[in-house]
Amino acid sequence: MQSQGITPSNVASGQDPLAQLRDIHVPNEVSVWPLDWGWWCLAIAVIIVVAWTVKAICAHIRFNKPRKQALKLLNEISQSQDNWPLALNTLLKRTALSYFPNDNVAQLHGDAWQTFLHSTMKKDNSKITQGISLLLENSYRQTPRDADFELCQQSVRTWITNATFSKSKSYGKVHTKEVNHA
Repeated sequence: MQSQGITPSNVASGQDPLAQLRDIHVPNEVSVWPLDWGWWCLAIAVIIVVAWTVKAICAHIRFNKPRKQALKLLNEISQSQDNWPLALNTLLKRTALSYFPNDNVAQLHGDAWQTFLHSTMKKDNSKITQGISLLLENSYRQTPRDADFELCQQSVRTWITNATFSKSKSYGKVHTKEVNHA
């Protein structure tokens, strides 16, 4: 057998193998569009996850807004106010009304109110027991004892930051209407 190669006799006879080759045809560039169905599914999944995350963050911010407002208002209550026990108790009541059904909270006072405050604490509620008791005592005094202010204010702050609030009630601003303590 003879191997076929380029020999001077092939070139002379017109059988140049290079002349028989066709030009190289470059295929069309692969386009990004239209996307495959897998990419569409991934894009939809990413959009859903981002939308759900934004919704969850907004709900969390909206849920904690009354708590933050209450803490801000708590800082504005000072010992120099004549009715600081009433102001602290009103702030507690308004915050509770923001998270719990009105029927359960609005009518509470005295021992029932104190029991409610203790029952809504996440952790050990012994931190607020003395402060809440003093707050309720001072609420009924003509002139509250200024020495009790720090402990009462700290107990209110502890309750606002550590209470377990229900997400079932519609939440929003801290209620601004006056609460009747009778």
